[in-house]
Amino acid sequence: MMAAAALSSRAGAANPGDAPIMRKIPSSGEDLPVIGLGTSRTFEVGESAAERAPLKEVLEGFLRLRRASDRHLAHVLDRRARAG
Repeated sequence: MMAAAALSSRAGAANPGDAPIMRKIPSSGEDLPVIGLGTSRTFEVGESAAERAPLKEVLEGFLRLRRASDRHLAHVLDRRARAG
């Protein structure tokens, strides 16, 4: 996660002690933290494999989160469909 910390600090992320920004899902009222990748400048690190290596961990983490949110959405939609 050091790569994520390094990228976050370059992108001007909030202080570690700050509470996360939360938003409600309109249909359920569930609070979720707002996430973002920042600007494209965060990912402009060079063209060599060595320069891009730190980004791999960050992007893989984002994709894991995305897949988890897709599974959650599918579960919610399935429950809603069963409820009629």
